[in-house]
Amino acid sequence: MEWVPGAAPDWPGATGAGTGAGPTVFPDRAIVRTILADVAPDTLSHGAVLIHEHLSLNAPCLDRLLGGARADQREMFLGSPDSPYFMQDVEVMVAEMQAAARDGVAAITDGGHADMGRSLELLREVSGKSGMPIIASGGYSTDPFIPPELADQTDDEIAEALAQSAAEERWGAGYAKTVPEFVPMLREASVGDDAIHAMTVDNPLRFLAFVPRSA
Repeated sequence: MEWVPGAAPDWPGATGAGTGAGPTVFPDRAIVRTILADVAPDTLSHGAVLIHEHLSLNAPCLDRLLGGARADQREMFLGSPDSPYFMQDVEVMVAEMQAAARDGVAAITDGGHADMGRSLELLREVSGKSGMPIIASGGYSTDPFIPPELADQTDDEIAEALAQSAAEERWGAGYAKTVPEFVPMLREASVGDDAIHAMTVDNPLRFLAFVPRSA
């Protein structure tokens, strides 16, 4: 979802500049769940929150993505074979996060998943050393990254495993599709505004991915 500065989130009970009611007001229990700590949304209001970046993908993941790319094309993504892979070089990634902060970035959402070789350990270290809040995501991507064993699992088994990983690994529940896609589907299914409010506003585990630059 592309957030428009000054616009209020489109859920029942939301207030903000987009509704003509002044600055965005977040619910009392609203949090941004980063991999190191839960923080209040207004602590990130000094800069941009990037909602889909990739800070940790392993080399086999990029190998699958690149397929039959030429050697020079592969080097553009993986770097020189004689040098450490940059996404596994903590000092390089820390320097990148510090540069992003100087350019006005307040937090970054990492869009990688376990099946793409994302390393939460590396992200925690990079976040701690750089001071950049990083929000982890989760779930499964698309082919060729979906584990084949999922084909033998039920929907409930997959959902239970994802919920367990979300709790253990401190995922942030991204709103990139929840507001523009999920909420209209709920309304079409005759789900009432009170229930939608409970899911999207009262739920304290959500990730607010549209923190404004200023109050």
